[in-house]
Amino acid sequence: MPRWVDPGLGPTADHPGSQATGLPADHSGNQASGLPPDRPRSGSAAGLPAACDLLVIGGGAAGLTAAYHGLSVIVAEKAAVLGGATAWSGGWMWAPLNPLSQADGIVEDIDAPRTYLKYALGANYDEPRVEALLQNSRHMVAFFEKHTSLQFVSGSWIADIQGDLPGAGTGGRSVGPKPFSARKLRKDLRPLVRGQLYETSFLGMGIMAGPDLQAFLPPQPR
Repeated sequence: MPRWVDPGLGPTADHPGSQATGLPADHSGNQASGLPPDRPRSGSAAGLPAACDLLVIGGGAAGLTAAYHGLSVIVAEKAAVLGGATAWSGGWMWAPLNPLSQADGIVEDIDAPRTYLKYALGANYDEPRVEALLQNSRHMVAFFEKHTSLQFVSGSWIADIQGDLPGAGTGGRSVGPKPFSARKLRKDLRPLVRGQLYETSFLGMGIMAGPDLQAFLPPQPR
């Protein structure tokens, strides 16, 4: 498990079991601190080693995924919790050509989402980054499905937001996480999970709460 570093925090009541050791973890389980290999590390930036295999700036979904592949990893996060834009969007991701949608029968040419992004981004269109997204998002989804506890549902019914643009899809370009019980998380990890965004939640239920939330969405007779 990667070492998580909050540059502004040391061990606190909000981070039980945290240690300001400055020592990275690796996938072999080697820990110079003497703590269990699966224990998260948090602390200040003071005393960090001069080198590591991978330094990840930001503890969001993308950063933590990158950390998975490193040997000696440090994740630097300025907030007291983990999770960024992906967490606030309920875990939904725009991942065209993903294997879940293809299994649902939605198969399209790569030029369609590429055209959509060209019109949606306009002058901000960055070809190398767009190509990296289009070529690798499908592999990202497949990786999580195969190697982690994170499983997805297909957004086969979710159309692209700017549906009037050329190349816009009518569904199948998004994936969202299947419901996961927080009780399965270790207690010392729960305080590190970013909470729901108020604007996208209702009575504590996020936009990925499934049938429980959907029961409130249709118009109800008075």
